[in-house]
Amino acid sequence: MIQALAGALLLFRCRIHPVRCLHAAKDAGAKGSEMGYILGVSFFFCSAAFMSWKARQLWRDPHQVSFFMTTFTFLPFGEEVKRGEVRSIGLTAASLWGIMLLLLTAWVDESSMWNGVIFLLSTCVILLSLTLEMLVILFNQPKFIVPPHMRSELGILANNRTRRKR
Repeated sequence: MIQALAGALLLFRCRIHPVRCLHAAKDAGAKGSEMGYILGVSFFFCSAAFMSWKARQLWRDPHQVSFFMTTFTFLPFGEEVKRGEVRSIGLTAASLWGIMLLLLTAWVDESSMWNGVIFLLSTCVILLSLTLEMLVILFNQPKFIVPPHMRSELGILANNRTRRKR
């Protein structure tokens, strides 16, 4: 698993075509075994599918918020950040799908234009998801990404601002 992630991170260090760079790294033995990629892709596929399912449940049922709040007790942040993470759970699922696609592209043994396109798309999905997740946590914007029953909540910055005015 760690080898698979290290192989995917090699993509960001390369200045040439990413698929060719991965194949060169594979030939040099830096990419690890095929089993590492199979496990990595399987792990992220199962994680993305599970998070998508839970995000769908959260979108439809406001009572799921308490489940997620107790699930996120391992996070070393305050309640406001955890609640922001709950609001952005769909974006977390999207970034997991992007990571799974990134690993899948790196695992395929063909250097084609489609691998480069999928690599760029998955990288954009990951970066866009992370950026939007930060916006949801800080500002609770854009509203169409937030579950309907959580759209009226304030983000962390607005919440802090109202607390200071009191």
